[in-house]
Amino acid sequence: MNKTLLKIIITIACVIALTVVALGVTFYFLAVHDAPAPDDSAYKTTYDPVPPETNAIVTLEKLVGMVKAKLEDYPELNGYMSEEEWEDFLQGKRIDFEMQVLVVTRNQEAQTLLSEAMKKPNVQFKPLFAKDGTMQTNNINGFFDINKIIKTTWQNTKDGKVVFAWDEALDNIRFMTRCGAAENIIPPYFSFALGDETNAANLLIKNIDNLEDRGVAIKTAAVLKDNTLTPDDFKRCYFRYKYAFFNGSLRMMVKEFPQEKRETLFFQYIFKPNETRQQVLDMLETMGKAIDHREQSLGIPPFPDFARMNFVQKRAYGLKPNLVGRMVLMMCFSPDDDGDYHYMLNQCARLHVIACAFALRAYWLDHGRLPDSLDELAPEYIKAVPLDIYGGKPVQYDRERGVVYSAGPKLVYGTGEFAREPNAFPSRDRYFVLLDWSAQK
Repeated sequence: MNKTLLKIIITIACVIALTVVALGVTFYFLAVHDAPAPDDSAYKTTYDPVPPETNAIVTLEKLVGMVKAKLEDYPELNGYMSEEEWEDFLQGKRIDFEMQVLVVTRNQEAQTLLSEAMKKPNVQFKPLFAKDGTMQTNNINGFFDINKIIKTTWQNTKDGKVVFAWDEALDNIRFMTRCGAAENIIPPYFSFALGDETNAANLLIKNIDNLEDRGVAIKTAAVLKDNTLTPDDFKRCYFRYKYAFFNGSLRMMVKEFPQEKRETLFFQYIFKPNETRQQVLDMLETMGKAIDHREQSLGIPPFPDFARMNFVQKRAYGLKPNLVGRMVLMMCFSPDDDGDYHYMLNQCARLHVIACAFALRAYWLDHGRLPDSLDELAPEYIKAVPLDIYGGKPVQYDRERGVVYSAGPKLVYGTGEFAREPNAFPSRDRYFVLLDWSAQK
């Protein structure tokens, strides 16, 4: 073998060796190198257990045991349970939410106790997170059942007529607001609380034509404007929950992943904790800005379309650094959450429109006519004209057509014609209240 060929072989071998070393050093650097730990203290919330005296579901369970209920008073339960099982149910040893609703709605004493418990300013639900931040299971039926029971107190019989119980309905809205804004709330519970607020407000507006008390009208307008859930409440519960979800995913992966050195390096390559945490914080900041400016898109990254990827594309995607971190980010901010955001905007817009409707009702009761503009309502009938969630302008009002409405996501300004169209009804794109009181005076 001549010297030239030997030199070429040695040179090639050295190049290969240096390349392998360089690749190894690069991979090691990519594997162990992570971004500096970000300041995420604002999102780290300790979820302390809710004291029993301020736990709404525990309160409901106690109410069942406090009432003087006999099995024989409930013929529909005949054969469903024995006397012994009934006693266990009353003592809280057996939890049955449907039966709780049945017992409490049939017992005036229990309804009164529940009504008083609702007025506690700090009533919440069972803790959804332990002190270490890990998620715990919780039965959501209790949330629905409390609301079912409360609604049975909204109509009272007086002088043989059914009279709408305005104060009880407003207490329910306040109760749902407190629960929806509680420290241990998660986005689904927030949505249920907001939904119950708007359902209660919709029922209020159905009874507005029979409301003759200007004081109640003014109080209702104030509650709907200032004492209901807001996008800021959504932002707080969403951020805490998503960050807790991310931390839970991180702990689970670190705990279960094998700790051999080689696999640990690979793990560091596909899931960099600090880098992923920073990505989560950046996404939360982007979402926060969108919520603050009432934008309709949260900028949530789409899921990769794995179904359309070929063999090479899938393998290339799988070799990218911090793959698992990106997947966790997509799990935290799935496209479905964008739907929750739009739902929240729509419900908040409805509440502000209905608040204006009650202020207008109070004005009409005093003057026998509608004002020329909503500005005439402040400050006597409402502290200030509510801003529309969509667009940030005041709620829209058309005196000639007798309608107060939200501009909606399509930002329809300056006309209330759509409300008078045949078969018109409130929808996700627009929400309005018709003010048909001219025939009453």
